Amino acid sequence: MTNIRELEIQGHFNIEDFYTEELGKNPPIVQSKYLHSLTIINDEGRIDPRHLTHLLSSCNSISRLSLDVKIRRLPKYHYLSSNLAYIKLRKCKLEEDPIPTLEKLPYLRMLEFHEEAFIGKEMLCCGQAFAKLESLFRTRKIKESWMTIKEDLKKAHDRLWWDFIVD
Repeated sequence: MTNIRELEIQGHFNIEDFYTEELGKNPPIVQSKYLHSLTIINDEGRIDPRHLTHLLSSCNSISRLSLDVKIRRLPKYHYLSSNLAYIKLRKCKLEEDPIPTLEKLPYLRMLEFHEEAFIGKEMLCCGQAFAKLESLFRTRKIKESWMTIKEDLKKAHDRLWWDFIVD
């Protein structure tokens, strides 16, 4: 599978004989330098965050990431591909603000938050950090959650979906 371009993982994802102490001792899961799209779907439960981190760290050329799985927290940005241009999050049940991680991705152009992507209390989005962001999409209003956008989203102003801001 060295030439695979798109990978979709559905259902339970587990790595046997996984070194939990040092991620670097685990062999890479994906060795395709051509992989540009990764989708993980698991309606049955959550994925071990260490396994997800290891998987993402071996996918350094992906530009599209779709996570439809309970993870509670995004991996640190240095485990994510710096080529990511599109991210879709659904049912991740993120408890911590994902923006500090996502804003460090230099080529991120489209960011989508779907149902139960974020269950925390507040997301703070600073426009200067998302230099290339063209589209920010959020479905379903959540009364307890807030997303604040600071001004100066130069490239995104005409394509933001404003229905995610709750009065």
